[in-house]
Amino acid sequence: MKRCFSTCAVVLGVSTAFLQAGEVVTVNFTGVVGPFVRDDLNIFPGVSVGDPVSGTYSYDTNAPDVNPDPQLGSYPGAGTLTVEIGSFTFQSVTGQSLTQNDQPFDRFVVLDNNFTPSFPGTTSGRDLRVEFFDNEGGALSSDALPTGVPDLSEFEQHTGFVLYNGPSGPLAQSVIRFDITSVSLKPPDIPTVSQWGIAVMALLLLIGGRVYFNRRRGEQSALGRRTRRSRLPDQHLRRHVRT
Repeated sequence: MKRCFSTCAVVLGVSTAFLQAGEVVTVNFTGVVGPFVRDDLNIFPGVSVGDPVSGTYSYDTNAPDVNPDPQLGSYPGAGTLTVEIGSFTFQSVTGQSLTQNDQPFDRFVVLDNNFTPSFPGTTSGRDLRVEFFDNEGGALSSDALPTGVPDLSEFEQHTGFVLYNGPSGPLAQSVIRFDITSVSLKPPDIPTVSQWGIAVMALLLLIGGRVYFNRRRGEQSALGRRTRRSRLPDQHLRRHVRT
């Protein structure tokens, strides 16, 4: 019985580890366009101040910090960002997250300089980001990635923007600035059928392996007992001959 419980514990641990692919934090946010929209490149038709904004950002808190400075965190590849404004959906491709826990201010940013969509007449100099900025430096306790939803009351600024540069650089830009007005933690995704299937396969393999080794151990033990019994008459005969 103890072996059965031990096997179940191992199986449960492996399955749980498989289904939990890292400590991923996913935050939904809403906001409003403002304080301005600048559209020198004429790529944002219909977008104006006051339009609603929604989006999602996420990152894995297990991502390594590549910046050795204890007050600055840099997490390349650990950040995805989606922003929806009107008929436009801006989606990160190779996002990253940045933190700054440095007096006199704190800052947390999720950004991407390589995102979709692309527009004719724009260059690679573009920027998609959300940023939380605390002027007093008390919102973050370290340069680690936050493990939950930011408390907007602790940040004086919680904003974002979408920026495209034209061929002449900053002289011709299209920019949408927006304020973030609410944030909420997205519940963890339910494991997919394929994930559960692989977990069940792992469970069956572990149980099957344990049964096989227990059976082999029983067969070897039985063989050993039969071998010892077969030797008993010979030993008795040798003792009889000596006498």
